[in-house]
Amino acid sequence: MFGAGKTAGASGSALDGLPALYATGRQGVQYQISTTTAQSDELSWVVPSDVTQISAVCIGAGGGGATPNPLLDFGSAGGGGGALTYATIAVTPGETLTIGVGVGGTGTTATGGTGGDSYIKRGSTDLLRAGGGGGGQAPTGSGSVGGTGGSKGSYSGGNGGAGGSTSGTGSQREGGGGGGGAGGYSGAGGAGGSSSASINGTNGSAGTGGGAGGGGNGANSSLGNVDYGNGGQGGGVNPFGTGSNGSGGLGGLDGSRYPTGGGGGSGGTNGADGDVQATAASGTGMFGGGGGGGYSDTFSGGLGTSKSGASGCVRIVIGANKFPSNAAENTDQQIITTTGAGTWTVPTGVTSVSVVCIGGGGGSARNDTGAQSGGGGGLRYYNNLAVTPGASINYTVGLGGAAGSGGADGSNGGATWFNGTNTGNASVYAGGGQGGTTGGTGSTVGGSIGGGNGGNGGTPNATYAGGGGGAAGYSGNGGAGSGGGTDVGNNGSGGGGAGGSRSTGSSGGGGGVGFYPGISGVGGTASGNRGRSGSNASFTTNGNAGENYGGGAGGTDASAGTGANGAQGAIRIIWPGNLRTFPDMAGK
Repeated sequence: MFGAGKTAGASGSALDGLPALYATGRQGVQYQISTTTAQSDELSWVVPSDVTQISAVCIGAGGGGATPNPLLDFGSAGGGGGALTYATIAVTPGETLTIGVGVGGTGTTATGGTGGDSYIKRGSTDLLRAGGGGGGQAPTGSGSVGGTGGSKGSYSGGNGGAGGSTSGTGSQREGGGGGGGAGGYSGAGGAGGSSSASINGTNGSAGTGGGAGGGGNGANSSLGNVDYGNGGQGGGVNPFGTGSNGSGGLGGLDGSRYPTGGGGGSGGTNGADGDVQATAASGTGMFGGGGGGGYSDTFSGGLGTSKSGASGCVRIVIGANKFPSNAAENTDQQIITTTGAGTWTVPTGVTSVSVVCIGGGGGSARNDTGAQSGGGGGLRYYNNLAVTPGASINYTVGLGGAAGSGGADGSNGGATWFNGTNTGNASVYAGGGQGGTTGGTGSTVGGSIGGGNGGNGGTPNATYAGGGGGAAGYSGNGGAGSGGGTDVGNNGSGGGGAGGSRSTGSSGGGGGVGFYPGISGVGGTASGNRGRSGSNASFTTNGNAGENYGGGAGGTDASAGTGANGAQGAIRIIWPGNLRTFPDMAGK
């Protein structure tokens, strides 16, 4: 649905679709900057067919902290936090809009860099914009002034918090000012902590209206001590709707504590703490947190490192008035994991759905000449299936194949289907993986467009048990399990799970597949390791059961009493089917 081509930004670096930051079950499309030197990067986004209204959130990038001056005995100021704005926007199907996402302001210049604005435009006209935070001002003889918070302008949302300022304190060395917190859905981000006459640093302020907290100010150390630190980074805010306020970061305490970063608002991440090295981990202060300033000590020659601001973000969801609430976003779907037959009632007003079915993985066997593994379950999806509101639709979710014992074969995994009474008349079905005999074969899948076959189980020999086959992917097959002479299971493809590795004991089961298309699994690489699951499904390291959903079971050593079970199947239904489709990652 949201598969528009991405265009390169001013620096030649394109935007990322950001699947890693999706929360499970979220709808919409979300963009964040990759590596770039531009203040804001842009892409062209084409409105999907039949869409006339969208809800959007923009978060401006945080400003960078100022670089401390080695000739001045006080720290530098923090950068301001980015603003947050949201709106319902009328659009025309097929029109092209411009999306810009702000880059965090740098913390490597005398005056910190200004965070870039995040926005949505039609031509040259703004439809929604959130201002980036200002950079901390370069230190002078009278101090260093914190960066201004980003502005929300006339839009709904909240302004970013101001960065913390610093000033000379006589015979003391001084820590850096805290970064400002990102704005909230109905209030401003908290201000970063500013220096005072006290030897201890001051706390940052808490955010309001779901905004993030400001970072703490570094301590002011007595002569000869180095107990101060760089200012804490401002907290970030999430684009998923309003939540709790972020707490203010704690100021540094002389001799016992470095300043802490501001708390994230509405589910955003906390800002990085202000230690003496200013090592900010990736993903801190996301999105929109301002960077903290650095400390300075002319007596001992110490000089801190200021932090850059966090990047901004743009998020778009189909429909009107989705924000600021975060309660009603994930209702347009049904996930079915209870095995066996059942009926699903089409909700009122729903006339089309998109469906994905995952078959159960095959169980493994055990005999005296080798341990036989199960094949992975298949996956099939059907987009824009016509349905009638209020109608009852039959479905079946396949069981995982049962383990064989005492030399018996493992059982086949059950097929999963939707809108029918059997695999022959269902609108969409995915076959189950074959149970272990001499290495289960991958499942046979049928039904409609899309998906792949499960991976074959690994064929054992007299010494080694074979690894289980991986579940199928959204556009490729599951990986085959390793065989008697091979340690490494095969990788999955198209978002599918990978095959498990062989072992003289309990071989690894095949990786499963998740409900949300994503990266493919990697084959198990050590004896007995399971194949990694594809498309964000769960994964554990060792053992021989198949992984949810659809992973085939790994074989069991001849001295063991039984094989292992394959993983069960599952169904996911999303609507409206003409707008939300598989395998589009953005059509969550």
